[in-house]
Amino acid sequence: MKRIFLLSFIILMLVGCKDNFDVNDIQSSRKIVVYCFPTVADTTWINVSLSLPVSQAGSVEPVNDARIEYLLNDQPLPVTAMGDGLYCVTGRQQPGDRIRLTVAKDGVEAVSAMTTIPEAITVKADTVVKVRVFNSYYQDMEDYEQLAATFTDDPKATDYYAVRLEQRSYEGGGSIRKGNTTWYLNYFDPACRQAEWVWEDSICTWSSIGTESENLLHPTSKIDDAFGFSNDFYQDFYIFNDASLAGGSYTLHLNAKEYLSPHGGFVFYRRYRCVLYHLVPEFYRFVKSINDIENNKLAKAGLSQITPTYTNVRGGAGVVAGYNSCVSNWQPIITGVNESSDDILYTNDQTD
Repeated sequence: MKRIFLLSFIILMLVGCKDNFDVNDIQSSRKIVVYCFPTVADTTWINVSLSLPVSQAGSVEPVNDARIEYLLNDQPLPVTAMGDGLYCVTGRQQPGDRIRLTVAKDGVEAVSAMTTIPEAITVKADTVVKVRVFNSYYQDMEDYEQLAATFTDDPKATDYYAVRLEQRSYEGGGSIRKGNTTWYLNYFDPACRQAEWVWEDSICTWSSIGTESENLLHPTSKIDDAFGFSNDFYQDFYIFNDASLAGGSYTLHLNAKEYLSPHGGFVFYRRYRCVLYHLVPEFYRFVKSINDIENNKLAKAGLSQITPTYTNVRGGAGVVAGYNSCVSNWQPIITGVNESSDDILYTNDQTD
């Protein structure tokens, strides 16, 4: 599932177009809402539901009897209903492919949308170092582990990206023999540097990224913060564009908090890698509209206008937007036992 965007990213929020919407229209009629994120894969998922008029209360209604046409480079692909508003499209897709999606249901207006699948942009993880960074919100220094990751931007194109940071933490313990006795450790003791350390489990998590060290992620200024604008990214999915890049190689500096075991075990080894997403413009605009709503505290308080969630679905709401992704190599940071790698006996494969 490394190359398939999580369906948890699909949310049902405010519907409407990018620039304006007719409140009377959405009060009186129901619209088809479609979410679909094609990429390089054998399977593509489509989520179909009906919007609720503003005047009505209730939950979003999944559509299980939709008539869907999914054209890949003008050729139809088979679509299978999976229930609960989900539909599955089978067929291999490649960078440069064009997708046209049409969804119809009796009693409501049919909708359509188009997108493409962009090329993947290679990203390479370089180093992980410990850094101390001043947090302007808390007015204090904070400790992070910083992954440096490098990619190359095309100077001849306007590109849109997102990055996520994955942390894999290894729990386990060590053992050391003293005479005929074996001592077992679940913490690092400098006096037992010759212990054989073995991991028992690994846990992968998406790390929140501290944006203070990365200008591309646009940390807010003090003025922004004073006027009620924050810099949070939905689902730890950090979008940016290449407007400030002149093309060529660029190194991202991604700050992460170290993982603490919920089981109380000793985390003696961690690795980081990042996923770099190349987005079509519609994908970027959709996520940006969600971030703008979530970060505008004044609008939530009714003191400024709320920007509607972006949609490229004609006649309805939602978004159909392609993407591609590249996963970097893992970069390790050894905790506690980093004085000498000879002290550690790893019994699991570290290459996956």
